[in-house]
Amino acid sequence: MKRHPERDEKTGIDRRTYLQIAGGAAIVGGAAGCLGGARAEEVRYGYGGERYVLDSTALDAESLNLTAESEPNDACADANPIELDTDISGTLETAGVDWYSFDLSADTAFEVVFDRIPETGVTGVVVYGPNCEFMQLRQVGTSQSVRLAATASEAGTYTVEVTDINSADGEYTVAVDTGSYNTPTPTPEDDYGEAGFGEAGYGGTA
Repeated sequence: MKRHPERDEKTGIDRRTYLQIAGGAAIVGGAAGCLGGARAEEVRYGYGGERYVLDSTALDAESLNLTAESEPNDACADANPIELDTDISGTLETAGVDWYSFDLSADTAFEVVFDRIPETGVTGVVVYGPNCEFMQLRQVGTSQSVRLAATASEAGTYTVEVTDINSADGEYTVAVDTGSYNTPTPTPEDDYGEAGFGEAGYGGTA
């Protein structure tokens, strides 16, 4: 929820480059190329053109029963540990970024479910594997719920980054669905008054 901290000028990508590569596969190589070992320098994407250096060994795998964002969570190392299949509410500030972490077993299929209140602007939702290795990105420009589906290639701590790309500050919810997430049940349509062939439309047959 906080604004981006100062970043190291020796690594990272600026906002223009991020927006150029976000829609294509080049972002995978760009993000993965920043990883080189247990304490590799890693890239975070955000709004404003600043740069980050992250330490993958500082990831916190402790599990907490969170239902709302807890500061600080504006860096991968400070990601809020969250329960699976549970809605987490948060508020994204202008040029802000929020991180969440969760543990998965190998070969676990999951979906990151993201829903935001703002109807304008663009929010970035980025999924990372263990050691903050880039997996996928979705740019969200709607208030409709979106899902990012993936499968855990190995056991470990996975993370989700929610970032303001362009004027997307506001409230949102995020969840990691592994099969037990309770999605709202659609309200059945009332068929009262519907008529079949040869029937009157209200109260009985012709």
